[in-house]
Amino acid sequence: MSQLTIRKRRAWFWYRMLICIVVSAAVQYVSPWWSLIPVAMLIGFLTAPKNKSPFLAGFLAMFILWGAWSFYIDLQNDSILSERVIRLFPLPSNAISLIVLTGFLGGLINGFAMLTGDIFRRFFLLEEEKYYK
Repeated sequence: MSQLTIRKRRAWFWYRMLICIVVSAAVQYVSPWWSLIPVAMLIGFLTAPKNKSPFLAGFLAMFILWGAWSFYIDLQNDSILSERVIRLFPLPSNAISLIVLTGFLGGLINGFAMLTGDIFRRFFLLEEEKYYK
């Protein structure tokens, strides 16, 4: 595999991740949290299989988005909400653990949704065999 092909695959990974962050942030600003699932499935369905990991692209995109968003919310209310939520769950008593957990859960949901969209495309659309080697 040539260096140019490897660079193109890496670029598509970052493009897919950036598209997912931007579109999910825009949709979730006006919709409920579960709206990320159809958005990620659609992005996974529409983007070409240039890389081998739509799950990783979706996971990292939502981990960054939800982690940053929950950190922003935590800063806005001086960690009052985080401290109250931490009392409900057996977590270490700092807000960072809750922010990481929030990003991890969002990443898992989005990663599986993007992988599902990619699998739907492979199932319903006939593609050239060279992508899957």
